[in-house]
Amino acid sequence: MAALEDPRDVTVDAGSRDAETSDAVAAHVLLGSSAVIATGILTLLDHWSDMPEGLRTHLLQRMLVHAGSIDRHLKELALGRLGAAG
Repeated sequence: MAALEDPRDVTVDAGSRDAETSDAVAAHVLLGSSAVIATGILTLLDHWSDMPEGLRTHLLQRMLVHAGSIDRHLKELALGRLGAAG
């Protein structure tokens, strides 16, 4: 049976730490926009008939902005310009 390493003995280089930070930032941006979209959809589903048309349009426009943000960030991630590869 292999001995467990003491976490204090494990060294992490700065590049690895930077990659982890970059991944965390990318995930945070994507999750934030995803939450806006999910909440907007739930709000519209629950209150569509009670909402004025202007408010429904506003929510749909906000969700569209966040969907665009997700799209741009995923493209950057796929191209290696965001996250660990960037």
